[in-house]
Amino acid sequence: IEVGALLIEVDRDTGELGQVLGTYGGLEEPQNPIPEESTAIHGITDDMVKGQRFDDNALGKLVEKADLCLAHNAAFDKPFLLRRFDFFAQTVWACTFKELPWTQEGYSGRKLEYLLADCGYFHGAHRAVEDCNALAHVLNQPLKTSHRMPMQVLFESANEAMYEIAAINSPFEKKDVMKAKGFRWNSEDRVWQIDVFGFAEGKVIIEFLREQVY
Repeated sequence: IEVGALLIEVDRDTGELGQVLGTYGGLEEPQNPIPEESTAIHGITDDMVKGQRFDDNALGKLVEKADLCLAHNAAFDKPFLLRRFDFFAQTVWACTFKELPWTQEGYSGRKLEYLLADCGYFHGAHRAVEDCNALAHVLNQPLKTSHRMPMQVLFESANEAMYEIAAINSPFEKKDVMKAKGFRWNSEDRVWQIDVFGFAEGKVIIEFLREQVY
């Protein structure tokens, strides 16, 4: 129902963010009414999206200029965008939620509001462009322990392969264990699956499945 995006300059050597070169924010009317619990989070009502449609051309121009696409939990955002917009098919992605070592760096949590609080900011909004701006603030602060800029770490991890691991024929009684680990239910293929970044993380998940699921 909503997409927000920023196109931002980044210094490849220092990882510091520069100018905002473009912004896109748009709404689109969904096929079904927006659930009340969703409206309670982001404040978007059925009346707000009635007759609205994303501007594919405007968003596409931003994406065309981007070397790297970021999302805070890319495993959630990326599939939606790939299904809705053809021009995301050739993009390279990095996940600021999974690919940055927030826990090891001493942050109180990986959620955006926790990261902002640790950086001295308050974030009460859950609209798309506001969330993009909030993430930009976090990414422009040195990490607590290593003092490296987050974008330096992401440039390195963006070269790592992403693996999709599916727990085929997993026991039904293990669903809560897998959900707690970060697996999500793929209703189309009827299987629990998870996206991992890099071979090392993939090995950890495989061992988890061997020891605790199968």
